[in-house]
Amino acid sequence: MDLSQLEPCVELPLSEEQLAECVDKAKDWALIHGISMRSAEHYNKNQVQVLPFTLLPSSFPRASFVAVKNIQTILNELIHKVAHDKEFLTSSLKSTIEADPFTAKLFHIYEVVHEKGFTQKVNLGLFRSDYLLHEDGSKIKQVELNTIATSFAALATITSEYHRYILAELGGRQKASEQLPENNAFIGFCKGLIFAWEFYNNPE
Repeated sequence: MDLSQLEPCVELPLSEEQLAECVDKAKDWALIHGISMRSAEHYNKNQVQVLPFTLLPSSFPRASFVAVKNIQTILNELIHKVAHDKEFLTSSLKSTIEADPFTAKLFHIYEVVHEKGFTQKVNLGLFRSDYLLHEDGSKIKQVELNTIATSFAALATITSEYHRYILAELGGRQKASEQLPENNAFIGFCKGLIFAWEFYNNPE
């Protein structure tokens, strides 16, 4: 599939007036609903800034989306097993550790914990996979799997809600309800944390 053949979610281009109004509504919605954070560089407890987000959702082939969604459980199990295979991790990350101080620090922590022994039998993994379509649009590629930068799970859910809102504002309410997939990442993460806490609190 040629990416240029993917239909946009609304008729483009927007007029300058429509675009300006859309941007203002987007910023207001984002601030009201929590697509924001305090600036680390210019910290002020009384101020927040809008986080980067897309004005409109990107068109994406349904078949590719469903394909990667269906393999997530298997992929999560694979990552869990890799995380507990010290020999494999050591050999795989050898060159990365030499070149990347951040990975080296993380691996040092891993080695210390592995040497001292794990105090918990139960582990919780919070993962986020990032995908892009290959340039010809026929294949989907995993570009990253995050095991640390998953703190914005709530933002994924909120941004999905925002996209429904903005499409409705632009006259695409029906298309939004029919074609935008549900994003329940935040609920899933919360359930995972609760489940892990219940295990942690088990006297056995």
